[in-house]
Amino acid sequence: MLPASVQRIDFRVGFLEILEDGILYYHFYDDSILDISDVQEMLKAHSILAARKPRPVLVDAGVRTSMTQEARLFDISRERQKYTLAEAIIVNNIVTRITANFYYRFNPPPYKTRFFNSEEAAYSWLKSMKKVAP
Repeated sequence: MLPASVQRIDFRVGFLEILEDGILYYHFYDDSILDISDVQEMLKAHSILAARKPRPVLVDAGVRTSMTQEARLFDISRERQKYTLAEAIIVNNIVTRITANFYYRFNPPPYKTRFFNSEEAAYSWLKSMKKVAP
């Protein structure tokens, strides 16, 4: 079970929270298709909740979540990289895992990224990363 949320910002495709231990938590609704405006909105929220400090990020990718090509190209620019310490991605099905592995193989971020089947394992791994102030 994750710690309590300190602040939450809702999006059309999900939400972003900062947990009381300083970890950022993205949750995407099942069957979401992210477009460039979604990614831009999330980037703005990410920088606000991160308080312009690198933070561990936990992503619950949902089921059958995808991005438009325009959104993927914008995401590659990765301004959020400067506010991301490490990223743990929860993938609950093989299709999402294959897609995510393919995407990250060709667009590797400059921080550690791992895929997990469970929220507990992903959260534990993030806790083992460098500590940040909440």
